Amino acid sequence: MKIIIIVTVLILLLGGGLVGAAMVVPDLVRPIAEPLGLVEPKTAEQLAEEEANRVVPIAQYPMDIISIPIIEDGRPAAFLILEMTLVVEQGEGQIYVQRNIPRIKDAIIRYILSLSAIDDRPAMTNLDFLQDRLIRIINLTVGYEAVRDIYFVNVFERPL
Repeated sequence: MKIIIIVTVLILLLGGGLVGAAMVVPDLVRPIAEPLGLVEPKTAEQLAEEEANRVVPIAQYPMDIISIPIIEDGRPAAFLILEMTLVVEQGEGQIYVQRNIPRIKDAIIRYILSLSAIDDRPAMTNLDFLQDRLIRIINLTVGYEAVRDIYFVNVFERPL
């Protein structure tokens, strides 16, 4: 009789622990309970929503200072000095950025020179515009959505 009571109490404790764990950390219990039929599998909409809300770990990658000549009337009028930190996806994103640093610098310089060529000087000093465009250009250059954000440390014009 004592064995039956002990086994019953153990089963109740195990069941209560499983229910409690399912309420506190459902993702931990789901792989165990789903094959047993205790929990319904997630729908495609739930999986897509989880993927959209997934937090990607990031890393900061400081870049060297880039000095770009601003050309007016066919000759340099000033230099735009850019010091920035790239916020990249940890892991694969870091690898893509580190492998392509020379290409990234070249793409940034070409873009700033193109703004200088069309006399769009306000675009060079509007950091929100510049940040958005540089993120797009860097991701196109790398061929992977690695860069999430850019932090400008120093941006200024140095006259000749």
